[in-house]
Amino acid sequence: MKKAKALAHFRQLNREGNALAKKELEEALAVAPEDSSLYSLLAATHMMDLWLGSTESNLISFAQATTCVKKAIALDKDNSDAYLILGKLHEIKREHDEAIAAAERAVVLNPNGADAYAGLGIILTLA
Repeated sequence: MKKAKALAHFRQLNREGNALAKKELEEALAVAPEDSSLYSLLAATHMMDLWLGSTESNLISFAQATTCVKKAIALDKDNSDAYLILGKLHEIKREHDEAIAAAERAVVLNPNGADAYAGLGIILTLA
């Protein structure tokens, strides 16, 4: 239930929604600390902070996103969302080959996932 609420808040694509999503996810992780998908979405909220300019430190938000996505992959090596976020993090650092590889892995893991294909397309365009 909290994940669904978090996702709804996250999709508002604004500072308030993102902050509420983060709160819901942190509460959900207190109950289900082994849920890879929660870490993926939490990583996405930290990336959203970067895009919305709602962070006091870009470096800290980037590090938090990286930590969350690595935890998500450690918990579930087949988490396509985590690989897509990892690809975006690599792209931010202009690590194009790593970004492409991560996004391609997301597509392989979820061949019917529109987000994976869209993310790969964006990463290829930016590379």
